[in-house]
Amino acid sequence: MSEQLEILEELIGEKMLKVLPPLRAKKEILFDDFLELFIYLEKTKDLLSGQNVISRSLSYKLFYLYFEVSKQFSFIHDSTQILELQQKLFKAVISTLNDNFFIDSTPKEERLK
Repeated sequence: MSEQLEILEELIGEKMLKVLPPLRAKKEILFDDFLELFIYLEKTKDLLSGQNVISRSLSYKLFYLYFEVSKQFSFIHDSTQILELQQKLFKAVISTLNDNFFIDSTPKEERLK
């Protein structure tokens, strides 16, 4: 695995440790940290583009992140903002795992907003 990918995986892990505890304990969503997480996922997707194999630890982090956030979001009701964040997370995780899943004509800079 490339050094850049290792760094990004570490950053994703650190960001998970920052966003998940407040989400679990207080149902608090750290939107700025989620936005940074999306940037890391986008960079990771770019580095993984065309590769057939990714590390077990990265795939674990991606699946754990998505399912844990989804579970916690299920306890927060009636928010379109949460639904949009959950959909964005789903697309970011799946597109990181599969080059062909998410083809978006929106410029990359716009997707990161």
